[in-house]
Order: sequence, then structure tokens, then C-alpha cells
Amino acid sequence: MAGFRNISLAMTYSHMGPPTLPS
Repeated sequence: MAGFRNISLAMTYSHMGPPTLPS
């Protein structure tokens, strides 16, 4: 379930900086 973790990280990053979502 790495995808779910990636989304969580992306959301957290959005709070700190620009929303970055690795394809």
C-alpha cells in the first residue's frame, strides 16, 4: 500500500510547500 502512503506524504507536503505528487 505504498500508493496510500505516497498520497499521505503529498498531502502533508502540500501543507508545508507546493503539492508534489510523484506519478
